[in-house]
Amino acid sequence: PKTASTLTVSSDDLDERDMAESDYNDAQSVKAKMFSRAALTHKLKKMKSKMAKCKQCDNFIVVSGVECEECGLAFHRKCMEVCQLECEQKKGTVFGVDLSVLLRDRLEEVPFVVQLCTSEIESRALSVQGVYRVSGSKPRIQKICQTFEVQKEQVDLSDLSPHDITSILKHFFKELPEPLLTFDLYNDFITVGKAIQHLSERETSPEPSDIMNIIQKLREQLQRLPSYCYKTLQHLVSHLQKVSENFDNKMSPSNLGIVFGPTLLRPLVSTDMSMIALLETSYQAVLVEFLITHHDKIFGLDQSTMTPPAPTAPLPDTPPRASIPLDRADGDLDRDASSKERPRSLESWL
Repeated sequence: PKTASTLTVSSDDLDERDMAESDYNDAQSVKAKMFSRAALTHKLKKMKSKMAKCKQCDNFIVVSGVECEECGLAFHRKCMEVCQLECEQKKGTVFGVDLSVLLRDRLEEVPFVVQLCTSEIESRALSVQGVYRVSGSKPRIQKICQTFEVQKEQVDLSDLSPHDITSILKHFFKELPEPLLTFDLYNDFITVGKAIQHLSERETSPEPSDIMNIIQKLREQLQRLPSYCYKTLQHLVSHLQKVSENFDNKMSPSNLGIVFGPTLLRPLVSTDMSMIALLETSYQAVLVEFLITHHDKIFGLDQSTMTPPAPTAPLPDTPPRASIPLDRADGDLDRDASSKERPRSLESWL
């Protein structure tokens, strides 16, 4: 017969239960954190060893440490929000690589992935409806990304669906450790985005001077970018302008701004989906829309908006040279010459 339960729990059982609950809570807290894009490449677990330095801040970890099961890197949990170190086991040579590293030892300043994808779209897919809005096949995209890692510039995109190609391009920019509009300039670009938003909300049409002021501010901000970021952004925005000019695809500058805004401009620290984050998303979108609409003026391709050179000072008027009538006799010339006073320097020699 079954013995009745005494409803007693041993101290060992309590210890095991507490440890299990503690591990569960730790795992849940790790998952609940808003990690950076690089941090998400790690397979994290609670760190057991306490004598280790955080790879992000280089300080010793006393409590609240995590480590990657695959690459072994250790971090503070709080540092995972701003972590820029990707898992070495998952790190590729094309996707998820900083532009300064990807373009090292190369003559071009625009990544070959960007050049291949934009060239293919412009050659045969500018009129495809929903280009850049409709996503491609995820298995095919993953396969092509792996092919890029191996074959580099030799990848053939001619047989791919246009939506697969645009998804690869968007994936490339999403995986950059730092966006094209860099982290240190995020607040400055958001300020310009707010100005654009306020200008569009006016009941009356904006004055040309207001638009030119924003163009000038954007020029100044873009000049602070690294050259490879500037060149890549110029190439991409020029491509998006061509896409927006084809009305068959129904991708206006506004629609393209919504697609690329959060990709090209994002903050360093991830935040929850609050009202502030939603407002900043709209500023990101209108900023990219403005870049596309005024591409020629912002990047200096429109000669009418170039600053004219400073006018040079006019040369002083030269007094007219005295002319001698041709019909005067040689004797008159000799008489005129002898009547002139000799220079003092010559008189001292006489």
